[in-house]
Amino acid sequence: MVQFGTRQEYYAFLGDREIFEAHDCPFCSREKFQDMIIWEGKNWILLYNKYPYTGNDQHIMAIPHAHKEFFTEFTEEEVAELKQVHEEVKKYFWDKTYFSFCRETHGTITKTIKHYHMQFIGAEIQGKYLRKMLQNQWFPVEQELDISKSDIIIHKNDKN
Repeated sequence: MVQFGTRQEYYAFLGDREIFEAHDCPFCSREKFQDMIIWEGKNWILLYNKYPYTGNDQHIMAIPHAHKEFFTEFTEEEVAELKQVHEEVKKYFWDKTYFSFCRETHGTITKTIKHYHMQFIGAEIQGKYLRKMLQNQWFPVEQELDISKSDIIIHKNDKN
């Protein structure tokens, strides 16, 4: 049985580090998450998030085997295998609603791992959570988010 940690445990795991770089990347240490694997291909691995946002098995991730920070670094073979990754995700969630986002880290974003990864979360995305996520990434939101509308106004903070 998979043992999940809490987000508080994740922050404790991070310790004083703001970000994991290539030399200390936990995604590159396969033995640390061997029991978390759902599916594995030649270039990608699909696994449970050890510290899920949801607190359960409804948060999974796809991680490339090779340490890459940006999608533009992938080979054609790695990109082609993404189709199979998404097929496996659909099988995993079956008829449940889920959403996804990818994590590329550039600049001063903190509390993450500098290894490209995609998050898949079994839930409907709620405006209040999206709002908090955007605000935590330095995007001031000028109005309440209503995901049923297309007129959401978001401006990147000027740091001048």
